[in-house]
This record gives sequence, C-alpha cells and structure tokens, in this order.
Amino acid sequence: MDDAEVSDLDHFKSASESSDEENSSLSPSDRLLTAARNGDKETIKDLTAKHKQGEITLDLNCKGNQKFNKGWTSLHLAAYFGHTEVVKILLENGAGIDFTNPNGDTALHKAAYTGRLDVVRVLLDSGADVTLLNSEGQTPRLCSKTKEISELIVAAEDHDNKEREDQFLSSIRDGKVDHVQELLKKKEKRPNLNCRDAFGNSALHIAAQANQKEIAVLLIQSGLCPDVKNRKEQTPIEFARNNEMKQILGVRPVKEFTLHPHRCEGILLKKSRFLGFKPVFVVLERGVLSYFRNRGDASTGTRRKGMRYLDGTTILLPKKSENNNSEFVLKYSDDIQHTFSTGEGDQEIERQKWLNALKDHINYSTHYMHQGVTQSDDEEVLPLGSLQDTLKTAQALQKLLEKETAGLSITGSTPHPVSSQVVIQQTQKISQMAREMCITFSQCLTLFQQQDEVRALQLKEEMEKSRVLQEALHALATEHHELEQSIAVRKPSTQRYYDTDEDEFYDCDEENLVNNEEFPVHGSFKEDVECMSYKSIQWESPNQSSQSVVEKSKYGRTKLPVPMFDRNDFSVWTILKQCIGKELSKITMPVVFNEPISFLQRITEYMEYSELLENACLCSDPVDRLKYISAFAASAISSNFERLGKPFNPLLGETFEFNRPDLGFKVISEQVSHHPPISAFHVESPNYKFHGSIHPKLKFWGKSVEVNPKGVLTLELPKYGETYTWSNVNCCVHNVIVGKLWVEHYGVQEILNHKTKHKAVLNYKQGGWFGKDLHKVEGYIYNPEKKKVKALYGSWAKELYALNPEDYEDFMKELNSGTSPSHHAKPINGASGGGDGLDDIHGKSPSSYDLQIPGQEVLWAGIPRPDYSQEYFSFTLFSMALNEITEENASQIPPTDSRLRPDIRLLEQGQIDLASAEKNRVEEKQRAARKERRKNKEEWSPLWFTYGINPSTGKEDWLFKGEYWKKDWHKCPDIF
Repeated sequence: MDDAEVSDLDHFKSASESSDEENSSLSPSDRLLTAARNGDKETIKDLTAKHKQGEITLDLNCKGNQKFNKGWTSLHLAAYFGHTEVVKILLENGAGIDFTNPNGDTALHKAAYTGRLDVVRVLLDSGADVTLLNSEGQTPRLCSKTKEISELIVAAEDHDNKEREDQFLSSIRDGKVDHVQELLKKKEKRPNLNCRDAFGNSALHIAAQANQKEIAVLLIQSGLCPDVKNRKEQTPIEFARNNEMKQILGVRPVKEFTLHPHRCEGILLKKSRFLGFKPVFVVLERGVLSYFRNRGDASTGTRRKGMRYLDGTTILLPKKSENNNSEFVLKYSDDIQHTFSTGEGDQEIERQKWLNALKDHINYSTHYMHQGVTQSDDEEVLPLGSLQDTLKTAQALQKLLEKETAGLSITGSTPHPVSSQVVIQQTQKISQMAREMCITFSQCLTLFQQQDEVRALQLKEEMEKSRVLQEALHALATEHHELEQSIAVRKPSTQRYYDTDEDEFYDCDEENLVNNEEFPVHGSFKEDVECMSYKSIQWESPNQSSQSVVEKSKYGRTKLPVPMFDRNDFSVWTILKQCIGKELSKITMPVVFNEPISFLQRITEYMEYSELLENACLCSDPVDRLKYISAFAASAISSNFERLGKPFNPLLGETFEFNRPDLGFKVISEQVSHHPPISAFHVESPNYKFHGSIHPKLKFWGKSVEVNPKGVLTLELPKYGETYTWSNVNCCVHNVIVGKLWVEHYGVQEILNHKTKHKAVLNYKQGGWFGKDLHKVEGYIYNPEKKKVKALYGSWAKELYALNPEDYEDFMKELNSGTSPSHHAKPINGASGGGDGLDDIHGKSPSSYDLQIPGQEVLWAGIPRPDYSQEYFSFTLFSMALNEITEENASQIPPTDSRLRPDIRLLEQGQIDLASAEKNRVEEKQRAARKERRKNKEEWSPLWFTYGINPSTGKEDWLFKGEYWKKDWHKCPDIF
C-alpha cells in the first residue's frame, strides 16, 4: 500500500469520528464501512441482524466510493486496522474473503502489510487464498512486514500444497479419471506431478498399485517418467498387477513434453553499477528472463527494460552473511553478469524459490538452444518408448487371437459333443486376448500421435526460423540496392541486423552438418565452380614499387605454387541464401571461400614485425618500451588488410611450428579446444616471451560479419621483470551479401604494463562516410598518474607514429579549425576520399596518416606487398612462406603440423575439387574420433598446452608445458 493510501485512511479516521446523529443519516453500506473501520462490532451485529430480518438491504461486500476508502470492502478496512472480532463477524455472515481493492489487494494482503497477526490467523483459518497476486505482483507473504506472519503464511502455503497433493493422489487411488484430468489441465493451483505419499511412492506407483490403466496413460502423457523410484528403489512397473499395466508402463513419454517449465514472475531488486539496487518486475517464461518497470508493463509486454536468453547461464551465490542471504548472480553465456536480490522478508526461502525456477528455465533454454548438437534429429523425433517393440507385441497377440478363434471354430464344427465349460473357457481366453490387443494397438496409436506432434512442432520452429531470416536478408538486399542507386550524397540508413548470438566461427562442429558434406552445392553455384579459371589478374601497381623486395625474401618463398582463382563470380550470399533456418556455426563453408592457410598460421603472422619487440627490449625508459610494444600490437593485424579469405579452422590437436633463429624467435601453436574453438600459442626469444589464446566469436549483421577475437595476449620482458597484456580489437568483413568485400578493424585496445602501471590506449576508428578515418589508429600512453606522456597515431594497415602529446594536440586543434585530419590522408595509390561512398573507398593499398608534424617519430612502417600480392590471396611476403615445406623443416615438424594438412596444400596448388574432398575427409575423421572418445568416455587433453593460472596475470589461460621442443612425436594423434 502506498503512502497516499495511508494518508487518505488517516484523513478518514479523523473525518469519521462524528456524532451518532451524523452516522444515522448514512446509508446502511456507508454505516457498515464506517463501523468496520472503527471496530464497532455492535453496529455491525445490528446491521447484519436487520438484514437477515429483511428490514434493510445490505451488501457485506460493498465497496467505498469516497476518496479515502474507494474500492475497499468492510473486510479490507477491518483487516487493515486490526479489528479481529469485526473480521470474525463479517466472515460468519458471508463476507467475501478474497475480494480485491483497485490495487489488487485482498484482506489478507492488508493484514499482512500492517502486521495484524491475529487477523491473519483468522483469515487463513477461513480459507483465504495465499497465492493471489496484487497489482505489484506480490503475494500476501511478500507484503508481510514481520517474520512471524511470513512464516505463518508459508505454513499455510505448504498446507494448501500438501492438501492438493493428497487430493491428487487420492483421486488416482480411487480411479477418479475425470477429476485427475481436471487437475492436470489446471494452469493455477496445479498439483505437483512429482509429489510422493508417506512411503515415497509417486503418482505412477499408486496408479500401478490400484491398476488404474487409464490414469497411468494420462500421467505418462503428462511427462511422468515410468522409471521413477520410491524409497525402496522400486519402480512403478514392479507394482503392476498384470501384463496390461506392465505394457502401459513400458511406454516412455516424448522428451518434448517433459521440459516445459512453469511461468514465474514477481518483483526483484536488480543491481546497477551506479544506482545500486532498484525494483524491477521479472518474468521467467520459456527459458527467457525479461524485466519491466512494473506488472502493468509486463502484462502488456510493452516497455521491456531488458531480456536475456538463459541458455548456458550459471547461477552464482555470494558467501553467506547477515547481509546477502537474498542476493544471487546470473552469469550469462556471454560472461555478462546481473545481480538480483529478493529484498526484505523471508529472504532465503524467497531466493530459493527463484533459484529453483531459474534452474528449470536454464535447463529448458539450454536444451532447445543446443538440441541437435549431441544428438541427431532422428533421435530427437523418435519417442523414448520403442514403437517397433509395441508393434511386435500387437502382431504377436493378433496371431494368437487368430489361432484361438480358429480353434473355437473347429470345436463348434466337430461331430463329438463339447462341454459348455470348455467353450466358455475358450471364449473367455479369446476375449482376454482381444482386450490386450486393443490396449496394445491403443499404445501404438498414442506413440504415433506423440511422434506427429513432435514433428509438427519441429516443422513450425524451422518455418519460423526460415521466415525471420528470409525477411531480414531480403530487407538488407533491398536496402543495399537502394544505396547503390544513389549518386554521390548518401545518408546513413537505419542499421538492420540479424544476431546469431555469437555463434562460433568454425565449420567442423558436431555430427548434424548438412548431409555430413562440405555444403550442398546446387545449380548455378556448382556450374560456377566447374568453370572457374586460374587466370592471373592485372592489378594496379602501387606508386612504391616493391619488385626489389620480391626478388629475395628473408622469410622464404615469394609466391605460392599457382595464382588464386577468380572470386569475382562468387558471393557469400550464394551460401547464406541456402542456409536459411540453419545455424551459421553448423554450416561448412565451401573451400572457395578459404585461403590456403590455417588459423594457427594466421596467428603466427603476429610476429611479422618482431623487431619492434627487440627495439622495446633495448629501451631503458618504460614509456619508450611501451610505444614499441603498442606499435607491435597494431602491426600484428596489418596483414589482414585486403585479406578476404577465411583461414582453415584447425582440427583438434593440430599444431604449427615456426622456428626461425635467424629472426630471433620460435613459435609453437596448438588447437586446444574444438567446442568452443580455442587456439593457444607460445613464442620464445632470448629477450622476451609472448603467449596467449584466441577464441574467435562471430556475429552476422546482415551486410557484414563481425569477428571478436576473444582472449588475452601476454608479453614478458625478463630483463625488466615486466609483463604486458592486451586483447585484439574486432574485425569486420563488409558486403557479405552483395558488393565488394572489404575489411576493417575497430575498437579500443588497452596495453597495460603490470609492473610500472603505464598503459597505452589505442582507438581503432571505424570508417565514416566517404572514407573518413578509414583504418585510422590514434591514442596515448599514460603514466601511473594517468597523465598523457606520448601521443600515438597512424594506420593499422601501414604505419604508426609517436609524438609529444602537447605538440600533437596543438596540431590537431589547428587542423580541426580548418579541415578534418582524415582529409590530409595521403593514399599511396592516389585514391581519394570522395566518390560513391565507403563501399568503394577501400583501395588496393592503405591510406597513410603521416601528418608530417615536426618531431614525430616513425615507430613502425609496414613492408610494401609485392604488386602481384592480390593474385595470391593478398598475402604478405611473410604469409607466403608460412606453408612452405623445405628439406630443413620437413624432418623437424610433427605429423600434426598445418603444413602437412592435405586440403590446405591442395588449395594452395589450385586443385579445388580435391581440396574440397580432402577437407570433408579430415573433418569426418575428426568427427569419428570424437564419437569414439565419447563412446569410451575419454576426454581430450592437449599435448603441448595445459589450462592453468597465468603467473604473470593471475588469470586462467592456456599455458605452454615446455615439452614440445624435445621433439618427441610418439604421442601425436593421427588427425590428417
């Protein structure tokens, strides 16, 4: 009850203290309300007596129409003000106990709210409903202000539940089929189907014991498991009296009907970062948690403040103390956490009820989000009971019935007299067989119906998935077409997207792939592949010639065996439009969209500019060390510029070694997990150690695919006792449906020196309209006092500069007074920032952000790619050499090395059909190995890395064991 309501009642208290003459002028209803409020039991007795004698007309459930009692009955007023005797008189004379006021409160709500213990007892003894919710979604127990009243109402709730359960079990025992059906159909006050009697027997035990076959069928169809055991470890089938009941209990419920959790709603306190705990109305329904401002919004579904799918959610409970018995934390599958509290009252009991409901909805959501990952569709569709066994039983009974019927016919036609007793016995036997056969065929029909219902439900779900995705993709394609029709001026359009909830970007998942093939290639797509040419494409040469660089490379070979095929005839749209209704993580992409390199080798490209780390080790100033390390972090992703191919996803246990003493380091990486896909790496050098793990997460935004490379990278400089950590920023591939594909990186990257507390913060800018800030990086190095000590700027695709922050900011202020700094970018190939918009601005070479400020220092300048690079998947010279097998390394690498992977090797050689076949073969081999491990209950354990605590950061990570360089390969698995 709110403060305004209390104020009105206090006003009513003073206003109602009037003379008898004034009261006598009131109507009987108003006199009743006044007497109930004042506790005037004599007046109420007089009014009820006159009403019984017919002298007056009186409605005991009449509601006040004054401002201070509007919508309140006499029982509300008496309960609120604690007049126990008046409450008894009203109830004895037939007053409605569960009438509600405009706020949805009953008399029990009011008595609990004001702490009227005696009144609460009277109302509970009279059968008040303890489950009714008011407009704020609160039961009388939640309104209670005292622990004693709360415990009393809880006891009443438990008593009601026990009474319903006893009534339910009694109806089963007595064979009241209609009553059991009625109880099972109830949405509210439905008995707990898993309830037990005093001996631990379930409802199915009792039905079997009482030989109630029809009720047993009802219970099984409602989801009760026939394998449930009582206290003596007995199942219901052991209570069956005859074969008919045993056959019924042999049927299993369909899984689809056993996982629907009940809707749960109510008020919880949700913790925000700045405002602390605030009340929200929470609704749990079908594995989804939603929260609203109030019950009204929840009932209409409008103005929802937030929602979360609960698949993969973990419930965390703080350590017990006097202050946090009501709190719990939900950690969702994306690692976001929300803290809730049940507030005041009986905290532990209320929290436990929410925890029970949350567990049911988490299991429900997890089941349906991941169904099909570990089981095939056929296993999901078939009922748990064996339809084939039931049919065999029915057929056997039919043959016996035919045999007995034929025997009876022969007996009737024989010339010798047959006693009537024999005929009666045969007839009874035939009748019994006929009944058993009818029951068995009825069971068959039930199983067929269940299977049809599951198939219909699955079809409905698939059609809905298909509809949503078709509409989203159609809208995006239409939007893109309209943008292409515009000439020069383009207005930003509303972004429409379809979120796949961060599906993992890997293509060798579980068994449920599309026909266990690489991809169903049909129609024109297949023809396009067959007529694909390996022509050499003439690209525009950059202004800076790199021919001299190509003639001799310190990394190794300078070209792949053959130029790549022409991708102009292909689009990811060709694949996506065939994937409507399917999960992206379960679609194997055709090999034509790959580049001949493994993701492990792609990680090794971080080390292309390893000399930056050597330069950092030579600096005595921590700021100077950090600026070179920042340049290294930016240079690590420079090879992604114009790289439009998807690297091959490593197989579980796949490794890659890159041992180059001449370059000053050696690298080992391993695929340590497949679901989720995680790649771990370790770099050793005389001057540093660099290690980490990458877990790529994917989002499909309609026109683009965003990859978030989750994982922390750690750099150790033993000479200075320093540890640096950072994470890579997001990568986005644009125009995956139509148009030219292009890549950009964006996000904020923080590089922290854990010893000195210096940190660098780099902002990778998103490209604006007409190419503004495309590929741009800028940021600062901060000292432990958070003061800027160095400015960093440049392009992640080309170079990075350092300058004093004061000089940089002064220059930018002067520049911004005229034109944008991005307009001063100097493209190497002469591409300008104008034209037809961002989609056409990504040039063959990155733009330079050399501001030519006096005093600026070049930290890193990228090595120009050869002019034929785009003929070879836009590889850098470093990338070209990664998959090369030489006489020197062939004898040193293990059999799991990526260079020995046949599908990558065949794609590199231009043999697409063979590469596709090999890709499918090695993935099938991996699935077979996973099935065998599951069958033998074996767990996969990486050979060269272990999951533990990173001593440098104190956080969990994949750490190098140090055994790899012993070159002992006898434990290596056969994965290729």
